[in-house]
Amino acid sequence: MLNILDIFMRQEFQWNLVKRLRNEKKTFIEISYNMSLFRHVVKHLYVYKRVIHPKKSGKKCHLKNKDKLNIKRRTYILRNDGQRIYRNKTKIDCKVNVSTSIIRRYLANVGMTYRNIQRMIFLTKAHKERRVKIAKTWITINHDWNKTIFSDEKRFTIDGLDNWMTYLDSDNKIKRNRSQCKRDDVMVWLMMMLRGLMSHKIKEHKFGSKDYIN
Repeated sequence: MLNILDIFMRQEFQWNLVKRLRNEKKTFIEISYNMSLFRHVVKHLYVYKRVIHPKKSGKKCHLKNKDKLNIKRRTYILRNDGQRIYRNKTKIDCKVNVSTSIIRRYLANVGMTYRNIQRMIFLTKAHKERRVKIAKTWITINHDWNKTIFSDEKRFTIDGLDNWMTYLDSDNKIKRNRSQCKRDDVMVWLMMMLRGLMSHKIKEHKFGSKDYIN
């Protein structure tokens, strides 16, 4: 089915070219072959007359001066209070008998745009220093560092990581090499205390949570 909008969206040189080739006694089939267009499109380009409509500006803002003043005062109060400013609320608060589109155009004319406000934490330098001070005081008073142990462990295997994940295309397949011998795992555990005392353990083969605690 022919789309009339597709006909009128054509460029001006296409309209002129169809007219010129048609005056040279070319058939619609020949013209469509040369222009890489459908035959019915070429025919409608020749039959229909191209009319360029001038651009029309939107409706003017039909707000009275007193309504403009009320909207300006209301938006100023809401902005200073940190409240939202939107068209429906402005229309109700200012009691203006116009559509919300007119209010939107007026707010745009005075340089206001409707945007999404991002959330953020307002912390000054004094706030940050006070938080660090409180954290240091709490750690020093409420925690017995003589009974604290820092530990970490690392597991080594012959086949590498257990979960080796990566992004792949739909047609791409990757296979990982696996050792033929029996898998041997080694776990190295290290402990460090406040005064620098250190201890380590080496555990071979697999072990569970009970073995880890013991």
